[in-house]
Amino acid sequence: MLSPTSVSSSGGGRVEERYEKKKKLSDTLQGEIVLGWDKLLNKNVIIKVAIKECVRQGISKQNTKIPENFENEKNIHQQITRYLQSDIRNGHIDSSEMIGFVTCDHSWEDDQCHYLQMEYCRDGDLFNYIAEFHRCRERLASRVDNERWIHNVQFMFRQLVYATHYLHSKRIVHRDLSLENTMMFDASCSYVKIIDFGLAVEIQQDPPVPFRGFFF
Repeated sequence: MLSPTSVSSSGGGRVEERYEKKKKLSDTLQGEIVLGWDKLLNKNVIIKVAIKECVRQGISKQNTKIPENFENEKNIHQQITRYLQSDIRNGHIDSSEMIGFVTCDHSWEDDQCHYLQMEYCRDGDLFNYIAEFHRCRERLASRVDNERWIHNVQFMFRQLVYATHYLHSKRIVHRDLSLENTMMFDASCSYVKIIDFGLAVEIQQDPPVPFRGFFF
């Protein structure tokens, strides 16, 4: 799918030559997830592809109605990314802090599909990360490893709490938090990030508590 023609971009300029498809990672209800290569920044990225006709009709590739709204997902994900970039520029957040959700820097489209470019999380999702730990009986038998695991789980949970609080402080509600929608950005330091804003909404009332930083 990743061979855009007549491309328009919200990231400024034409982007059809910037991203190279490496391989398909998985199917989605309306398209697929692709591992791509950013030739400008020399790094892996994730590209979410959605078929325009499915998006227009609000249906899956199997012709069933679905609650996800790709246009809404694109707008909210790029909006929260802009909020974050602004907070970093203005010194409200340090760019070295663990930001608990993937950013979405570019979107574009061709005649058949919509495309979202997002951060690449190299170590899979949290569901499989937890399942792999519990499959290893030797680790479960070790008190030291169990204590380390409990510490890691607490650390990851704090990241998700702070990330969710940041979203809420910007009036964004994710509405689909799960182990599968949490990615291991870097398992070596238990760094996690929330993905998939397909069911997210923006609320109008003021957030009850202002955000004060990603502190751990």
